[in-house]
Amino acid sequence: MATGFFLPRLIVSMNKILIISTAANPHADALCTELAFHEAEIHRLNIDSLDQAPTVACTGNSLLVNQSHIIPTSGSWSIFIHQPLLAINKLLPHLERIDFDLLLAGWGNFLAALESVFPDALWVNHPRATSATSRLFSQLAIAARAGLNVPDTILTNDKTVATEFVSRQKSVVKVGFVNSPAMLGKRLLTHRVSAQDISDNILNSPCYFQAYIDKQYELRVHIVGDTVLACRIDSQASEQTRVDWRNYDLPNTPHHKISLPERVSIACRTIVKELNLRFGIIDLIVNPNGEYFFLECNAQGHWLWIECLTGLPITKAVTAILLDSTHQDTTSAIF
Repeated sequence: MATGFFLPRLIVSMNKILIISTAANPHADALCTELAFHEAEIHRLNIDSLDQAPTVACTGNSLLVNQSHIIPTSGSWSIFIHQPLLAINKLLPHLERIDFDLLLAGWGNFLAALESVFPDALWVNHPRATSATSRLFSQLAIAARAGLNVPDTILTNDKTVATEFVSRQKSVVKVGFVNSPAMLGKRLLTHRVSAQDISDNILNSPCYFQAYIDKQYELRVHIVGDTVLACRIDSQASEQTRVDWRNYDLPNTPHHKISLPERVSIACRTIVKELNLRFGIIDLIVNPNGEYFFLECNAQGHWLWIECLTGLPITKAVTAILLDSTHQDTTSAIF
């Protein structure tokens, strides 16, 4: 049952951990389980739905939860944020658009305020850094400077420009994050597109069009601090996953842990560092010629299915970062 706030374990410790997510988030669960083996003071704040979300109050030096639990914000804190999405879909028939916007703004303001409430915290990841990762062109530029290939990409709602682009090469369309009540937190998957598919509907909203890269296999690269944990996804083994492996067909899509060439590992670490992240998950394509292409870096991606299939110790690596109480955050100085 979803609860707004709980303490999995509370003891006197130098390590104080705040996990902000939702009650049904298995990644937050896995971290709490792993952290329970260490002498850490663990607090978890679940932002779930209007009827079960906790009440919160921020002051200059404390965070009050549910009118009774005071979290002093001084000392060495680590804060892990993973997809704290309001589950409001059941209320949509009665929810006006302005109410929806106010809900998102209010909880967004709360997450932003934590930057000041916990000024010296170690963030995984900092809210401003996470927000900045939505800028695809910025990511592509950073990846190119780091030495990785990037697909030719445009963002347009011009039918002529889009048609000319997809006529020159095999192409895909990416819509990205959709800020609508019905699609809260969801992504529309990447799919192939041809000139005949471009309609006047494109005038309604710019979309990303990107050259389609033929694949030998794909990589999911987890950068946790300086640790690189890479998984090879044989997406071409299943027709269902050939264009986008998120059309999951796990029984027919082999996953293997893999060691990357040193130059690729260095490039991935560079990308995550330049995005001001401590934990980033990078998607790469390896084409039939063995060339590496960067697609994107996710600051709040999923990893548990890869950990289960490959044994890569991703949760342990994230835990180690959170327990690094001697490493204060420097992100706010970078922005």
